[in-house]
Amino acid sequence: MNDLKKRTFTELIAEIDDIQKGLVILKNDCNYITKMFKEWDTEISRDFWARTNIKFSFVHLELLILLVNKNILLIDYSCSNYNEIAKIRGWNPLTEENKKQLINPELVFNKSNTANDSKRKRFLQKLFDTIRIFENTISYEHPIDQGDHRFDYLKKALEYRNRLTHPKSEKDLHIERDAYFTYLKGIVWLHQHLHALHKNAKHLLDTIDTLIYEK
Repeated sequence: MNDLKKRTFTELIAEIDDIQKGLVILKNDCNYITKMFKEWDTEISRDFWARTNIKFSFVHLELLILLVNKNILLIDYSCSNYNEIAKIRGWNPLTEENKKQLINPELVFNKSNTANDSKRKRFLQKLFDTIRIFENTISYEHPIDQGDHRFDYLKKALEYRNRLTHPKSEKDLHIERDAYFTYLKGIVWLHQHLHALHKNAKHLLDTIDTLIYEK
């Protein structure tokens, strides 16, 4: 492994550790928000906690996407520099094009990416294309299904998140209780898939560590 790749490896480890610490903070925030939403019984309070949860949930998704991204890059760097590469099962090398895409993912749920229907469609397609790279690299056996009805919920949640972040009128700040839970189903669906990818990537990393360092 040359010096450049050693630095890259070290940087990835540090970045993954930092992201995981951030996810713990956001998980605690989301748990607290959910608790407050259930406990407060006024419409104003429920609206506030619902808006807050939608915003924090997308921030949580961004970090989770980034965590899986870094783990996939770490797997690729580790496998590419392991002499007995044939022993590694479940890894498919990243193409140079895919590697560039993961190094500069730009998968942020912001206005420039999701301001209107056409931009949201392109952004979500880019997101799912990236998830396919994740899945292929670790030979994940349960690929995400864009035909799933919860994908529609995710699109609606993203649309509401944009209205909430960039309101055009007072009504953009309100959310019906049923709509709120529908949006959450879409967000949780993507969250669970990313979490499963992270779990599988972590398992593969542990396997690689065993092969390399515990001969």
